[in-house]
Amino acid sequence: MNDEELIAQCYEAAALRVPWTVPLHGLAQRLDCLVAQLIGVDLVRGQLSFSFEGGNPMPGGALEYARRFHTIDPHVQAIAAEPIGSPVSFSRVFSAQFVECSAFYQQFLVPYGVRHMHGARLYQDEAMGVMLGLHRAVGNEPIDGEDWQYVRRLCFHLVRAAGIYIASRRTSTDAAIGRVTLDRIAAPLLLVDRHFVVVQRNNAAESFLKTSGVLGERNDGYLVCADPGNTDRLEQAVVDLMHRKSTVGSDHSDRLAQQRVIVPLRKAGSIRPIVACLVPIRASDTMGAFGAGDLVMMVLHDCNQSACPEPYVLSAAFDFTPTEARVASALVEGLSPKEIARRHEVSLNTVHSQVRSLLDKVGTNRTAELVSLIGTLSARTN
Repeated sequence: MNDEELIAQCYEAAALRVPWTVPLHGLAQRLDCLVAQLIGVDLVRGQLSFSFEGGNPMPGGALEYARRFHTIDPHVQAIAAEPIGSPVSFSRVFSAQFVECSAFYQQFLVPYGVRHMHGARLYQDEAMGVMLGLHRAVGNEPIDGEDWQYVRRLCFHLVRAAGIYIASRRTSTDAAIGRVTLDRIAAPLLLVDRHFVVVQRNNAAESFLKTSGVLGERNDGYLVCADPGNTDRLEQAVVDLMHRKSTVGSDHSDRLAQQRVIVPLRKAGSIRPIVACLVPIRASDTMGAFGAGDLVMMVLHDCNQSACPEPYVLSAAFDFTPTEARVASALVEGLSPKEIARRHEVSLNTVHSQVRSLLDKVGTNRTAELVSLIGTLSARTN
């Protein structure tokens, strides 16, 4: 896609003729970005109205941002301070020292492969704001030179395209965290409401519900378990989480105790259970990214098929950061701290610090016990 075609695709997306992912993917390729993103925020309700991504979006990244990292994102204010259509390279705003000390960078962006962020405010009225994000991967340089001049020229068109899109949008059916985003997560993942009805699911969950023989979905959307005892435990966990107060800003031990529940689901003929990790998704804490109502996210892991859950399961089950989840997964694989440091291209001291944090979060001082706990998951029950 050449530059003229890319601009034309932006106007096509604005007129609802093609998905925004088409021009955004072309933009990510043109500028050698890991992700190109268009975000809309409902300024009246303080909710995420839409989010479209192109390039190589980070599996689980949008979910983690909406769940817990948007509250410490330092970029929004910097964009808001610039005129509409004027792009910002955050490498010129935030020093290397700031990045090294920033929880947003070190616990979220860098673990998901992003190092250099660029953004622009494209549209704003009393009700809606629209922003562009361009994210380059770790190891790359910030956008500069002729590419930066191209971004400036493109923003001229994107400002107009964003205005056309807001005028063209007839409904709010584009979910901020929709099916495409959920499908990037390999583990089965469901979003259920307080009535135990499935609101959203990813492809892995759809397959799981059809084949597991443990958990299924009725025609009316209700979850149903083959074992009535499993149904009772899951329904009670959903009800309990819905009634618990938000602990945003609380320390880790409070969050872990109050904001997630691990429910083992018995499976006939299996030695180990299937584990359901339940986490509340509150509209007030997540900018309404999952809709206007509160939900519970259910991440499933079959301990019989794999002793080592994928990192996103570990994040949901133990409240690990993305970096900690990757280290924990590597430990279960049998890698030594030195091997983990080499794989992740960080210092050995950094890995030792991450392991200490993992041990503290699971309440042990022995790595072997940490690995055993992660390997079964069923040791942590409701």
